[in-house]
Amino acid sequence: MMAVEVRVVRKKQRIEKIEWDDAVADAGWRTEQDAEKPHRCTSIGPLVMENKQCVVLAGSWGINSSKELETNNRITIPKGFIISRKTVI
Repeated sequence: MMAVEVRVVRKKQRIEKIEWDDAVADAGWRTEQDAEKPHRCTSIGPLVMENKQCVVLAGSWGINSSKELETNNRITIPKGFIISRKTVI
């Protein structure tokens, strides 16, 4: 197994782990008993942005040639969907 070095790119950069329930959609005739429950999801990444309604985490991140943090593969999670949240780093 290969060792992986994890470095925080900025002292104030927080890596968060959020467990949240996602909506489920389906098509077709079903009974009430067949209705699905929300899907439990886990997202881990740098906190990009937060406001009263939502939290945004990045799935991919790096430092550009100007030594600035760049993020990609961002997910916006409504705060009402969040089950648990903790700072990992």
